[in-house]
Amino acid sequence: MSNDLNFDGQNPYATPTQAGAPQQMMPERPIPGFCKVMFIIAIVFCVIRLLLVLLAIPGYAILKQQGDPMLDTVFFEVATGIAMVLFGLPANVLMLRKNQMGIILGYLYVLSVAASWCVGLWQLSFVINTFPEGSPERLGAMMSGVIVAGIRLTLVGIYIAAIMSFSRWEKQRHGMH
Repeated sequence: MSNDLNFDGQNPYATPTQAGAPQQMMPERPIPGFCKVMFIIAIVFCVIRLLLVLLAIPGYAILKQQGDPMLDTVFFEVATGIAMVLFGLPANVLMLRKNQMGIILGYLYVLSVAASWCVGLWQLSFVINTFPEGSPERLGAMMSGVIVAGIRLTLVGIYIAAIMSFSRWEKQRHGMH
């Protein structure tokens, strides 16, 4: 008895995907929109910080010439700014490229931002002390400092939430729970 039908050794009752038909790939889930937006915003902040670091160099010379007591803070401001750029730019680019190494750099970026925040409070103490006790200018400087510190803390908190969301997404993408 001859076999007129040639199935090339495949099961004729198998579904097309089992029988060797081309399989359609499931499209990869995109990075959550919240994460993508926060990482792009963080890149913009890093570029701004890079410009501020570059401006700090002539600013240092001016403060030194004036004998400003805030001169002691410039090194720390520049160092934290450089750290923010060195950790923040690659962290955010890597996470946008779906690379989990960005998570570690992202947390180092957060530490750099926290250090910069502390330097900012230190600098605020110098600014506040330039105004007489109880003056409206002193109160304004204090209120401005509190508002800016609050905004920065809020943004860092939102950024941490984005890193955590990206980390969960990354684990799901690789089938880890």
